[in-house]
Amino acid sequence: MTEKDGVLQALIQNEAGWKVTVEWNGQIVESCEQRIELKLSGDRA
Repeated sequence: MTEKDGVLQALIQNEAGWKVTVEWNGQIVESCEQRIELKLSGDRA
């Protein structure tokens, strides 16, 4: 699973109302949609 896949998975789970966390570049971030969106726009390859 790549970093992108991990984030997408977290977004899908979050929409289902689950409390999830995702590891992004070695950092554990909370699965708040806003934070994940910031990571997506900030760390895009």
